[in-house]
Amino acid sequence: MTKIRLFLSGEVDSDIGHEKLMVSNQVEKQIQTNILDQNDYGDSIEILGVIPTILGERFTSAGVLSKERKLVKHKNKSTDIRLKIDHAKFKDGTEDERRKLLLENIIKSIRIVGGRVKKGFDSEKLEADIRKEFNYYDIF
Repeated sequence: MTKIRLFLSGEVDSDIGHEKLMVSNQVEKQIQTNILDQNDYGDSIEILGVIPTILGERFTSAGVLSKERKLVKHKNKSTDIRLKIDHAKFKDGTEDERRKLLLENIIKSIRIVGGRVKKGFDSEKLEADIRKEFNYYDIF
């Protein structure tokens, strides 16, 4: 049984770095310990790289904002998924709202990987387990 390791990082504006780190550390540990270490989601992915991009207006107005990336490396059994999170919503949000934004980003990333890995990755089960663990059933 192959265990997936979650690699949760970020391309984050300095004005929200601390807030992102606080939410991210808790979410990453909870997903890894309570979900990925306890269940089998197939053998096609070993490292699930999710790197949310949360950059403010100063980056977008300067044209520096990085593009979203949806890379699945089949040979390495790894992913590099970089989806955007709205900077203002994250910065102004409560801890719970930030957690939901991060969970939404992770779930969207899992869906992308599930669409690109045809066999050996149970993205639907992983999404359901994350939603259950965090009691997060918002539709997006």
